[in-house]
Amino acid sequence: MPNYLIQLGRNTDLSAAEITAVNLRMGSPLRIQERRGEAVFAEAEGDGVVRTLCEQLGGSIRFAECLSHLANDALTPDTIAAELIQTPLFQSDEPLEKVVLGFSLIGDASHWGGKRKVYGLLHDAAGALKRILGERDVSSRFVLPDPQGDNLTLSGAQVDRNHLFKRGGEWFFHADPERGVTIAQTKWLQDYEAFSNRDYGRPQRDAKSGMLPPKLARMMLNLARTPETEMVLDPFCGSGGVLMEAALMGLHSIGVDKSPKAIKDASINGVWLQTRFGLGEPPHVIEGDAHKLRELFEPLFFDACVSEPDLGPPLRKPLAEDKFGEVIAQLSGFYTRALAEIRTVVRPGARVVFILPRFAVQGRKEHIKINMLGDIRLMGYTILDPGNGFQPATGRATLLYARPNQFVQREIFVLQA
Repeated sequence: MPNYLIQLGRNTDLSAAEITAVNLRMGSPLRIQERRGEAVFAEAEGDGVVRTLCEQLGGSIRFAECLSHLANDALTPDTIAAELIQTPLFQSDEPLEKVVLGFSLIGDASHWGGKRKVYGLLHDAAGALKRILGERDVSSRFVLPDPQGDNLTLSGAQVDRNHLFKRGGEWFFHADPERGVTIAQTKWLQDYEAFSNRDYGRPQRDAKSGMLPPKLARMMLNLARTPETEMVLDPFCGSGGVLMEAALMGLHSIGVDKSPKAIKDASINGVWLQTRFGLGEPPHVIEGDAHKLRELFEPLFFDACVSEPDLGPPLRKPLAEDKFGEVIAQLSGFYTRALAEIRTVVRPGARVVFILPRFAVQGRKEHIKINMLGDIRLMGYTILDPGNGFQPATGRATLLYARPNQFVQREIFVLQA
């Protein structure tokens, strides 16, 4: 059975939890072996199985088939070239005249002197492989990541711009100081343009009415979805990010927001999505208060709820210590009322995926969370473990979506009604 690695996105805990959730929902087509840093290793029957699963995801960047392995003390440009020349691309009966090949690397490169040293190693390996191919009268060109960047991974734009999948391929290396280097060939890359278009290309995009990134909306929906999920509620729908992703996933959804502008924006975005993707009908939106859901819907109407509420005041610097207490007191009551109301309109056993903020506070090294676990349990929710036993960075059974230097982070709760 072939072995694969799936490269996780920036928020690795969240991306890994999403893979686990989707794999379970699909009947476990992947035999997940382990997670190593920013990669999940798994077995599957073939490329098609892994591709089908990955196309459901919002948080994973690429998957690659593992082809060979080199021990730490055997890693030289010549050994890398010798391994690559034995891979299926170069062993095919079809004649090769010209190829374009890309190199990417993830993992811990400290054993080999850090990322700059590894970049030099890959550069020299490309030269060694180029010489071997030249002896076979095969013209070759190599694309390597920028060694000045934060990583040694080619971006989706670089892969597309150089037509790597059409003219050759991308070789993917996973470095582990204890286990050596896994050499793999990329088989699928996330459709970054489609996600970007639904984010920056949608007609209505307003920070005040909701700016949930489409990738995050997709991940949250995957954490909430079970085989029985058909109807999803977003009681703070903003401009409709969750609703659009739900529609593309084949789910029915209803969005609620008390802002007339948000409802108008969500309606326009829904029609745009319907026209662009040929959907049967746009998502349904209702102007209303998330604290009065029982007045809008029948009891136990929804199969799941996915939402990002108001995360408090926008920050350009960390909160002052005295201001933090005031903000927390106000938001805690707001969230408690919303979660209690959601409980009345979702069916028993339904999942509620809900975001709470974590704030940067002056004089504190780490972002400060809102401590609502006791209140959530008193409302009758079970707090699920989305990490499936893995202890996430938050230190509790929640997940984090954050970028470096953000003053407000998103903490994601997976609840069961």
